[in-house]
Amino acid sequence: MMMDDQKRHELKERLESFHSWPSLYMFKFIFPNDDNTLTRVRVVFPEEVEFLEKESSGGKYISLTVKEMVMEPDTIFQRYEEVGRIDGVIAL
Repeated sequence: MMMDDQKRHELKERLESFHSWPSLYMFKFIFPNDDNTLTRVRVVFPEEVEFLEKESSGGKYISLTVKEMVMEPDTIFQRYEEVGRIDGVIAL
């Protein structure tokens, strides 16, 4: 998920108005239920984060919530950009 500088600046200002740093941030993703995709998403984040996984009722999809203590808004952008390179993953 690459964004232009203006959009990034606006989102950064919004994050800074709602959070003080460091701050606990929740990332949310949904993707097809595939162990390879799950592993690829998980390696983007440090080991000490909290992962909450939930399968859809039919088992075709996984929703993943990641709780991470981040030091600054740029870390949030970095995580979303890295996960955005993984096919089939939708950031919520």
